[in-house]
Amino acid sequence: MKNLFLILAFFLSVNSLHAEVDTKVESLVRTYPSGFYVLGEMGKSYKLWGTVDKKKPFYGFVRAAGAIKSSVFINKAIAKVEVYPISFLGFSIGSSWSSREFDDFSNFDCKVVACRSSNVLRKFAEAKMALGAGPIYFVQRIKWTHTRLRDKADQIYAEELANLVGRAGGDTLLEKTSILGYKLNSTYEVGALYKNNRMEHLRNTSSMQLLIGRYVQKNYVITTGLGTYKTRWKSNVGTALAIWTWTPSKGMLLF
Repeated sequence: MKNLFLILAFFLSVNSLHAEVDTKVESLVRTYPSGFYVLGEMGKSYKLWGTVDKKKPFYGFVRAAGAIKSSVFINKAIAKVEVYPISFLGFSIGSSWSSREFDDFSNFDCKVVACRSSNVLRKFAEAKMALGAGPIYFVQRIKWTHTRLRDKADQIYAEELANLVGRAGGDTLLEKTSILGYKLNSTYEVGALYKNNRMEHLRNTSSMQLLIGRYVQKNYVITTGLGTYKTRWKSNVGTALAIWTWTPSKGMLLF
């Protein structure tokens, strides 16, 4: 974790004629599992090949980024490095450290499952792709996250990223997210989102399926979703979410 933050600091400090900085602020509210967060992220990209043109996205780059994420009771610092061999296909690795300051976590028995922790370490790898043809677009993300509670290694733990339970000593969460969208015009989009979550060792799963709508402006996007959430007990619960994303500077990122 320390080494990754040192690499991140180096990349962000290096000046280059072919480097661009991107910044983002994002906030999410969800009804089930109940959740809220605010995230701030900054990255710096370095061109590997091609001409950076969002309308002709045939270029490649490498990006280093850091982020802070907070939902009052959960606070997290994130560092990652991403490689885009072509702008619509990316691979990343990263680490995060977080603290969870709660004893009553929705849908968990915190007397049995470790909820509170001051030292949650995560290492992750992600692959993502975006394709489009006319007004239709498709986004696919696959992410592996290994989580370990260093101060409660002898307990099964609550994995708040997917409302699942992880094995004592550490477990790996696999998240698969698919989005199929249609651009009605330059401002409005509609689509469908499906997300599947699975723990590697304890083998409990959850999923979310939503109909989504997006309001798109130059520097910000408002996304709303309505659908169902399939819990680890295999029951379906109605859910809704809203995401506000402000991107003052997009850098070389296509999506």
